[in-house]
Amino acid sequence: MVINSEELNFINNSIGQRESRSYEAPWQKTSFLRRIIHYNLRTDYVKKQNDIINTLTVDRINELAKQNLLYEEMKIVVVGDKNSIQPGLERFGYEIVNVDVNGNIINNIKIDIK
Repeated sequence: MVINSEELNFINNSIGQRESRSYEAPWQKTSFLRRIIHYNLRTDYVKKQNDIINTLTVDRINELAKQNLLYEEMKIVVVGDKNSIQPGLERFGYEIVNVDVNGNIINNIKIDIK
């Protein structure tokens, strides 16, 4: 699977819009400062991040994905109404494992609604 230029543009625009709304309220500014301190970030990290995003090419992001996203080791997590979602997921042929809210495997699920 590779990313195309339309998808990369969408990602860039989404991140840019998110950043523009990130510091409107006082608590958002406080959270921003806490993140800088907690992760020992430079105060210009947002600018550097935007520079990287704005210069990222389709070829480079696909190269990075190939190096770092090992599909055979990935887990897909789907949350929702099992009865409406599972039939569609089964068509993909992946093993489906049901878990509870704590991540414990559930065998033979039976739900009684009264």
